[in-house]
Amino acid sequence: QWDLIIELVSSNLGITLLPKSIFNKQSNQNVKIIPLENSTLLWKLGIITKKGAYHSFALKELLKMLVVEK
Repeated sequence: QWDLIIELVSSNLGITLLPKSIFNKQSNQNVKIIPLENSTLLWKLGIITKKGAYHSFALKELLKMLVVEK
């Protein structure tokens, strides 16, 4: 949802941390990059599923392969 995030920032509705590669692809002139100095940020990704909802075989297999914290 990078486009939505960039539009929210452009509309003064927030700030965000974006990978430089994503920033370089956007063309909104209202968005300014301010580099982080000496940053050691690591990505943490999460998966959210609806409790009790149908999970396909592919999703179940994917979840088995990932380390899942509850």
